[in-house]
Amino acid sequence: MNTVLYYVCRVASSFLSVVQTLLVLRAILSWFAYANPTVGRMYGALANLTEPIVVPFRAITERIPFLRAIPLDFSIILTWFALEVLRRLVWMLY
Repeated sequence: MNTVLYYVCRVASSFLSVVQTLLVLRAILSWFAYANPTVGRMYGALANLTEPIVVPFRAITERIPFLRAIPLDFSIILTWFALEVLRRLVWMLY
């Protein structure tokens, strides 16, 4: 039983790590998306993949006036941290 739980935790943790990496790539590519059409297409694909996860955190950041005034998307950062907390909680199960 413990080995099954270990592999479930391992797969879940790996999946969350991949999503975190996609979020970081999305943030980096957003700086160059308008300069190069190829980068723009890659950014669009990453945005389509990660947007469903980011939307709830964007709703939170839009309610905070201070965060709306800054030209940085804090919802991506909050999503990354939430996924990190979730990843660590998964390992606490094991």
